[in-house]
Amino acid sequence: MEKQNLINWGVFTPADREEVGSVHEIAGPNATLGLIRTNYDDTTKRLVVILKNEAGESAAITCSSAVSDAVRSNKITLKQLFGFTIFKQVNSDTGEEYPLIGMPSGNNLMEFKIAEPVAYEPTVVSAEDLVAYE
Repeated sequence: MEKQNLINWGVFTPADREEVGSVHEIAGPNATLGLIRTNYDDTTKRLVVILKNEAGESAAITCSSAVSDAVRSNKITLKQLFGFTIFKQVNSDTGEEYPLIGMPSGNNLMEFKIAEPVAYEPTVVSAEDLVAYE
């Protein structure tokens, strides 16, 4: 196989996610946002928020991993979370659609122009550095 045939050259476009709207837009005025203590404390799971609209109807919405981690580490406040985007996600196994609160959209692609590559030189570790002395 030719080297050039391995790469499909064209224009890279990030995967599109369908935006439904912001949490605030979807929940409406006077909405509340709740958290379930056991879910909030379980860092092995994504954070689930309970949105309650003015009519008293509620819905559980899962947050992306990045949003879950940032809320739990207080990098995102609950007030800020109301401005975040709700995306339509599709379960790859079942095809079921569900809402997901994700990081705000935008161009997340970082580009770097490099005129000349630099050879990688691994750090040399001596055997003495690996042996503990008493």
